[in-house]
Amino acid sequence: MSDSKLSLFEQVVSISNTKYIDHCKKKKVKKSFVKLLNENDRVERKKIWNSNFASFSFNEISNPYFLGTGNPKSEILIIGKELGFDKENNCQFYNEVVQNSFDWKELLQEKNIVVPDYYNPRKPYNGHYLGLPSGHTWRKYNMVVSMIINKTCNLDNSFFNYCFLTEFNILPSKYSNGKHKLSEERKEFLKHDFFKSFKYIILTYKAYDKDNPYLTEKIFDVNFIKHNHFGKQAYFFYKNAEEKRTVILTNQLSGMAGWTDDELQQLSNLLKQ
Repeated sequence: MSDSKLSLFEQVVSISNTKYIDHCKKKKVKKSFVKLLNENDRVERKKIWNSNFASFSFNEISNPYFLGTGNPKSEILIIGKELGFDKENNCQFYNEVVQNSFDWKELLQEKNIVVPDYYNPRKPYNGHYLGLPSGHTWRKYNMVVSMIINKTCNLDNSFFNYCFLTEFNILPSKYSNGKHKLSEERKEFLKHDFFKSFKYIILTYKAYDKDNPYLTEKIFDVNFIKHNHFGKQAYFFYKNAEEKRTVILTNQLSGMAGWTDDELQQLSNLLKQ
């Protein structure tokens, strides 16, 4: 990682840690949850979670400062539409969201983390994705990344070597407060220079941009170039020529959205123009 990009990532990790705590204090969430976020011992954090959060409210403890997963020094950033959790899966929410900035902080400190069931945001699920269906979003991401770098990646750790993934809305749609609502905290957080340090940026939240004019230009400091289609998939194309940053805003990359291999290839080709 270049010194400048490392510095940006260190900044955004620090912001994520402190701002999440401040956010929860302002919302007056359970004191036990704030205690968890202030705890620096991994084992103790898990004990607090297990003792107090067999059930929880996404709206109460959502994290507008969620960082993401993958390789922060890569050239490719993909921002999904929203988190996709089952409300009953408190273990997944804890590992992937509550612990996210804490895990990144420890990884930056080069700690050797050896605990059962450790979810590593640098190598999510230790590369075990064989059970994902063909239309799963990560499989589509994997295909696009392979096309951009002209190298076949697999749904193992190699996939996450070449991209960084995060989400636009940190609330799953069925638990959010309204259609295409987004917290101001999340929008401001995504304006951090770290998220603009990627050469290729794929945004899959087109519906949010429609309801919030010029949202992409404001967040990523880019100019609108054109609107067109990859087959049936509409897209908006942006560039910041001076900083050599290309942004494409389009539909969710998933089987449900109907993306074909040819459409994914067109997407990757346009990014590299």
